[in-house]
Amino acid sequence: MTLADLIPLSLVFFVTSIISVVTGATSLVTVPVLLLMGVEPRVALATNMLALTFLSGGAAVPFLVSGEFERRGLPFLLALTFVGSVAGAH
Repeated sequence: MTLADLIPLSLVFFVTSIISVVTGATSLVTVPVLLLMGVEPRVALATNMLALTFLSGGAAVPFLVSGEFERRGLPFLLALTFVGSVAGAH
């Protein structure tokens, strides 16, 4: 993939990230764009999931900072998410 390919992809991911924080549905835009750019399906899905991980983490920061988040169950939920992610990947 060349720099000429990465620039429009970066722009698409940036714009959809801004919209997705409010509305969701990032994957409905980013995965088809990656496929249209010639990225193989497994790589497109993995790239999208990695982007969603950072997007979700960034969206959670304001809640963690404001104290409106129940932190007691967080370690259990993180562990459950990790195990489910590994199981789904295999």
